Amino acid sequence: MNLPGLFQPGDGDGPVTSDDLLIGMIRNGWVTPGWAGNADIPVTNSSKFSAIVDEVNTNGGPGAGSTPVLA
Repeated sequence: MNLPGLFQPGDGDGPVTSDDLLIGMIRNGWVTPGWAGNADIPVTNSSKFSAIVDEVNTNGGPGAGSTPVLA
């Protein structure tokens, strides 16, 4: 998932939400320099929360077997 313009230093591992639902987690971000006459472009990478839950359930450990509850 690529989210333009949302990342700020210190936001790593923060939640990504939509309509009060958790949909992902921020992984990292950077600013792509603009070119003459154009502004820099901030970019944020995130992981889908469903992929995180699937990996935890597959590999075991804390949180394994949990199922997100829909609002």
